[in-house]
Amino acid sequence: MHTGERPYRCQDCGKAFSISCHLTEHRRIHTGERPFPCPQCGKCLRRKFDLEKHLLSHGAVRPYGCSSCSKSYTRRTHLNRHMLTHT
Repeated sequence: MHTGERPYRCQDCGKAFSISCHLTEHRRIHTGERPFPCPQCGKCLRRKFDLEKHLLSHGAVRPYGCSSCSKSYTRRTHLNRHMLTHT
């Protein structure tokens, strides 16, 4: 059950979290720590989730294709941003 309690507070900016690991991830914004390196290109990311998304950029699967040109993308949001170049 969610109580709305947020006992984990960032000492730098005051933002509060209900789960301690969320504070740990947030703190990396202030420390600059990027503990998740990409094994293919070396880019370092703050969260494991971000690394997993980044790894898609190295894959051959790009399911979101532009109907106006030959470009394709791994994420729909990237295709949507690209589509603005055709307007």
